[in-house]
Amino acid sequence: MPALLIILGFLVIIPLTSIYYGWAFSTLWNWFIVPLGVAEIGIAHAIGISCLFGLLISAKANQPDKNLYFTIGLSPIIAVIYGAIIKGWFM
Repeated sequence: MPALLIILGFLVIIPLTSIYYGWAFSTLWNWFIVPLGVAEIGIAHAIGISCLFGLLISAKANQPDKNLYFTIGLSPIIAVIYGAIIKGWFM
């Protein structure tokens, strides 16, 4: 039973975190890259670009991460907040 709950948890958590990271990536892209003349992207394209970067830069996956919950939960929203501050201050 616990193994089934773990599997179901991953089936829910992985798509939700992908959407969460995609939202953060597309928001920052549309704020900072679109003004340079590049097309806007949506959440689906942002998820795809994130997966591509993840495949290309896989060295981090080999290192143990003691702050896994921070990385998964807070880093995207902190990046968006930081980006909003930069956008409001400099743009």
